[in-house]
Amino acid sequence: MDFEHCFRDQASAVGFYEAIQETVLEARIIQPDTKEGSGWEVQCRQRKIPTHSAITDTEQRLAAVARRFGGHPDGWGTLSKPDGSPAE
Repeated sequence: MDFEHCFRDQASAVGFYEAIQETVLEARIIQPDTKEGSGWEVQCRQRKIPTHSAITDTEQRLAAVARRFGGHPDGWGTLSKPDGSPAE
């Protein structure tokens, strides 16, 4: 499962990224797309059985950390391949 979070600047995205390293399988920072006017994003990947309670728990935990850095959740999904590698 992949959980997306948005931030207004690089420092906020990096702070969140560093804060969640111990709690997720993998995370990556995505730079803004100037053509689309997007902000900084952090994609957090966790391997889990996608039950309602598991997704809700993860969303709430990550959202609380994101708020500390001025960020907010931007959804979740299964953007990974079955082996956990990033989808192309």
